[in-house]
Amino acid sequence: MNRLKRCIFVIILMLSAMCALPFASAKAATKAQITFGAPTQVVRGETFDVEVYMQLTDMEVTNYEIEIPYDPNVFTVGTITPVFAGTHGDIDFDGKVRSTYIYVFYSFAPDDDTTVIPSGSKIHLFTVSLTAKTDATLGDTQIAVDRSTATIANSVTDDELRTSEIAVSAATIKIVSDASNDANLKSLGVSEGTLSPAFDPETISYTVNVPYTTTKFTLTPVKNHEKATVGGNYTNVALNVGNNEIPVTVTAQNGTTVKVYTVNVVRAAASTDATLKSLVVSSGTLSPSFASGTVNYTVTVPYTTTTFSITPVVNHDKATLSGSYTNVALGVGDNTITVTVKAQDTSVTKTYIVKVTREGCTDNNLKGLSSNVGSLSPAFSSAVTEYTINVPYEMDKITLVPVKNHETANIEGSFIDRALSIGSNVIEIKVKAQNKDTDPKIYKITVVRAEPSDDATLKELGVSAGTLSPVFNAGTEVYYVTVPYTTTKI
Repeated sequence: MNRLKRCIFVIILMLSAMCALPFASAKAATKAQITFGAPTQVVRGETFDVEVYMQLTDMEVTNYEIEIPYDPNVFTVGTITPVFAGTHGDIDFDGKVRSTYIYVFYSFAPDDDTTVIPSGSKIHLFTVSLTAKTDATLGDTQIAVDRSTATIANSVTDDELRTSEIAVSAATIKIVSDASNDANLKSLGVSEGTLSPAFDPETISYTVNVPYTTTKFTLTPVKNHEKATVGGNYTNVALNVGNNEIPVTVTAQNGTTVKVYTVNVVRAAASTDATLKSLVVSSGTLSPSFASGTVNYTVTVPYTTTTFSITPVVNHDKATLSGSYTNVALGVGDNTITVTVKAQDTSVTKTYIVKVTREGCTDNNLKGLSSNVGSLSPAFSSAVTEYTINVPYEMDKITLVPVKNHETANIEGSFIDRALSIGSNVIEIKVKAQNKDTDPKIYKITVVRAEPSDDATLKELGVSAGTLSPVFNAGTEVYYVTVPYTTTKI
């Protein structure tokens, strides 16, 4: 025929209402597969659609031709509607209802149009509307394809599929006399939690417990009968604290049988737990030992600890923490650090208080000691606390210069312009550490002032002219000097 001369893509589908044709399967050579979408059950007098699909694996096609045999005693044929059309340029489509078959033709036009159904795609070709006759034979019937009459072609490349390259499947439809009264669900899924009791189609009331953090809830009902309908507001339902009743209404095909499944979603109240599970400190030891119900603690740390951190762990995972409690700079003395726990119910809080006492410095040493006269014996060392300084009789005062090793220490004592008596003079320098519990260190300096001398002799005696006679001796008190007439002064 003329259309075949144009390499028209032909598919011949055979629809049999009374018996099922064995459907063929293609193996490695399959390039196209025909499948159907149809209801599994219809009632006498019901109108329904049969969808026809084609899956291509290794070919591009441009046209098809279909003959669908049918039993006029079982079905009447309504409209035939092309689907793969419109957006692919001009098409040539023809659908006719004959006395015992349906004829469908489809082709891209004009003949040299390069638009094709692409390889690898699944295409919804067309839809046929059928009505089961009111006196149709009850039971199963199949829609199938007799691939021996199917031709698939590409008018652009002049390719045409062989019969063995076409695979087909069948759709089974059961014709029943009356509409179903099945208003059951087959399953009922929940977005969170677990149904209690476990789902059973005959059980219509359920409970699901969810945490406070769950603010929306969705049910996924699956009807047992495809012709039943499911109604209700059961997706993304906003939850209040407490019980939330979500009904799912199933109406059977007959329109009169109704079953309501009810799911009571119980959303927990916000937790009021504002306690800590643990409280760990970076230095020292908590006193008393940690307990969730105890909120006041003390910790003592040495002077060398300059920063302090607390690691709190909430008892309830939805509680939150606030406060400045990590790497806290410590001053000497008491430092108060607070950790506030806010429960999931934000109106409930609890504050834990840790008083960190940083001890004062224990350094009570001198790092230097000098005097304005004489020298220390032995030489100064911070660990040596007793020294001696010898000064002559003429030194009736002395000043000592102590230098503390740590700036926080205090020096006490009278050691500036200290009056000296003849003999030993003991001067004490007291060094007090910042830490009040550290005993002061006392440096003791004994200054020995010499006795006055009773020596009234001369060590030597010289004259400006002449010579002493006798020669000078400290014990000789009378001397003679002879000078010339010209010497007028001596």
